[in-house]
Amino acid sequence: MFFNSLRTEEDRKLETGLSHNQTVLILERSVDALIKEHPEKFKKYVYWFYNASNYLMGDQNADLKNVELENIG
Repeated sequence: MFFNSLRTEEDRKLETGLSHNQTVLILERSVDALIKEHPEKFKKYVYWFYNASNYLMGDQNADLKNVELENIG
């Protein structure tokens, strides 16, 4: 559902030569592969993204997750 919400009817061509919706499809497939092949790394990424989003939104009451970033690459 998330990736479907990113698709557009216009589907314009981007500077990369791919269309907008083709780029969304590649992103969706990459995320699916990461979840299947490296679930713990994906979990760390999600926690990092959650923390960063709450920080940028100024949510001082957020339940921030501890993320160990060494050896995730």
